[in-house]
Amino acid sequence: MRVFAATEREVLEGLATGKLRPSDTGFIRESNEADVLRFLEIRCKLLLRGYPTTPEQDEERLASGGLQGFESMALQQCLHEKKILSKTIGEITSLQAAAAAKSK
Repeated sequence: MRVFAATEREVLEGLATGKLRPSDTGFIRESNEADVLRFLEIRCKLLLRGYPTTPEQDEERLASGGLQGFESMALQQCLHEKKILSKTIGEITSLQAAAAAKSK
């Protein structure tokens, strides 16, 4: 994600010349970091909206005990995905707040 704003050509040239390695994780610039965080936040929110139910509804359905076998496992998987996405959004929000406070 560090080369988020680079074009495919720039990345390929960087890899070919050795100026960029696949393992590079160095800081590029503040605006690049902000763009990456905004992209990830929006992507996570869109993924959450794609689910037809809320985590609370999933937990209620699991607690009701009416699911069997793969149904229960599939619902648990969806619930865990939603929790991961929600926690990721929370971490991104914290990083954005820290960056904003640092720039003041």
